Amino acid sequence: MRINKSSDSQMFGRREFLAGVAAVAAAGSFAVKAQDVPSGRFEMTVINPEVVSGGAGLCVIMRTPAGRTYLFDAANGNDKKSNGKDIIIPWLEKRGITKIDGLILSHYHSDHFGGLPYLLDHFEIGHVFDNSFEPLNAYGNKEVDSGKRCLFNWEKKHPGAVTRYLAEGDKLGWDEPGVKFDVVWPPKTGYCTALDRGPDYKRNGSTHHLLNANSTGLRIRVGEIDYLILGDINSDYVTEYMRPYMERKGTWTANVVVLHCHGIPDDKGTNIAAMKPLPEVAIASLGNLRWMFEEGRTSVDIYSKMGIKAYATNLHGNVSVATDGRKFDVSTDASNLFPEKEKA
Repeated sequence: MRINKSSDSQMFGRREFLAGVAAVAAAGSFAVKAQDVPSGRFEMTVINPEVVSGGAGLCVIMRTPAGRTYLFDAANGNDKKSNGKDIIIPWLEKRGITKIDGLILSHYHSDHFGGLPYLLDHFEIGHVFDNSFEPLNAYGNKEVDSGKRCLFNWEKKHPGAVTRYLAEGDKLGWDEPGVKFDVVWPPKTGYCTALDRGPDYKRNGSTHHLLNANSTGLRIRVGEIDYLILGDINSDYVTEYMRPYMERKGTWTANVVVLHCHGIPDDKGTNIAAMKPLPEVAIASLGNLRWMFEEGRTSVDIYSKMGIKAYATNLHGNVSVATDGRKFDVSTDASNLFPEKEKA
């Protein structure tokens, strides 16, 4: 089903060999042992986050044929507990990775940057790209202030190690033969500043909503295979702004999609259904609160019924997709599934 394209005139204020995997039933869950990515392949792993500070959490680890390691966000954390310490660093060390060559902070929400302070203090990181979008009414917002302060303090020790105001078309310097990284959101021509009627705006208010709406989106092309990380943008903004904009640019398509807004299907999957051809893999990054498990089962059900291989991290664990640029395979690792809890 397609939704009529909307004009984005009010939008701007500033800037595929699937192996060993069956279609997943709504409540289904299984594990396939994750293998290290063979030399000469690209691997993307969506880490299963543990809820610490309330949000669902996102951390995507990318390893390239040249042996470089990049992160998109750093999942959950606060002053007492960190996904950076408990999940991300152990995952890296188990694979003999001693350096993060580059990291993108998609926006200032603690389930995306909460693991970063520990990472910055305890692991070598080459460079950080900071989305930096800050709504005009965010002054004094604790999450925004914490994200900014974290990077400000690190940059004082590592001058020039942060690039700010990351937007569409900006170069990361991560490209290598056969692998190309493109920032696709927010648009370089301007941030999304319109306030809509969507459910998240009603629940969380304008600052939260606009931070999500302008969170970084990243496309990675590896040979003939496209990965698309859609960031934390809410479904209403995807429908009104992101999808029409990317359709016009011919970029609303991918083999593998890390779903927008953690895979919470407020749009009933209609935005992903509009991709031509459909993605072959869709991944939701969701933590271990009860309502998140419900959203994970719903998301897997919706996308599986479309014929997409659908995963939710809180049901399947870490989800890895490795490719040689012509074919790819999917593996899951349920070794770090976390028990359900009521509150963060």
